[in-house]
Amino acid sequence: MKNEKIFFKNPNRPAKCLWGAPRSAGGRGSTLHFHPELEFLVIDAGRMSNQLEGAEYITNEGDIIFFNSRVPHATQYLLDGTVQHMVQFKAPSTFRGALRYLSDLLFRTVAPVFIFHPEDADHAELKAHLLDMIEQDAETGVAGDYRITADIYYIISLLHRRGLLADERAAFDFGQLAKLVPLFEYIDEHYAEELSLEDCAALLCLNKSYLCRLFRTATGTTLWDFINFVRVSKSEELLAGKMNLSEIAYEVGFSSPSYFHRTFRKYKQMSPSEYRKLYSGYDLMLLG
Repeated sequence: MKNEKIFFKNPNRPAKCLWGAPRSAGGRGSTLHFHPELEFLVIDAGRMSNQLEGAEYITNEGDIIFFNSRVPHATQYLLDGTVQHMVQFKAPSTFRGALRYLSDLLFRTVAPVFIFHPEDADHAELKAHLLDMIEQDAETGVAGDYRITADIYYIISLLHRRGLLADERAAFDFGQLAKLVPLFEYIDEHYAEELSLEDCAALLCLNKSYLCRLFRTATGTTLWDFINFVRVSKSEELLAGKMNLSEIAYEVGFSSPSYFHRTFRKYKQMSPSEYRKLYSGYDLMLLG
């Protein structure tokens, strides 16, 4: 037996879709990994173990398990003949450009996993849309892209009704956010520099105290927490490469490697080195 990477036929599609095949008990569906996409596994036959955050979730034939974005997880087949179908896609966001970091901050607080059972009210519709996405993925052309996109938006609405995704409109004051757009863009461009409260306030022609109050009212977090979150987010891209951790710390604007380490753990619940090791397993692995 050997590990085989999955190569998706349509890498530019709005979703990554895969029909499953019967697997042997004890085989790994995936090693421990995570990714920015939402993930759904439809258990078509058999039984599976799903491990995440120190807990185990068992899924049986007919169940659909949902993994939220960036949640580390691994799966294993428990019965011979187990079949899982998989769909991954990124959650659409209200935010664009430099505001995208707010969405990432918000989505850290939602449910990491949820299992839809066959008797659940939403199960049949969810399964139909997921299987439709996999079927459409076999088609070429823009028509399939639009059909998959329509399925995605239906599923996102279902997840919101279930309270499994955070509501951006309820979490943020959009009227106040509009006043801060130039500052978000400035931080996105100058995150690696030594940013000061004075410079940020001057950019918006506000006094420092008012800027701090406005920022917390609009975002629910402090200006410095947001700047650090942007720097950590930027470091994620570099951790996929070969640059050492000290170089990455300075490259994204942290004053020291130790401060980078503490701040990264605060937002990602793991060290930069642990993140690098885990994210390197992003490609889903199957035993075959």
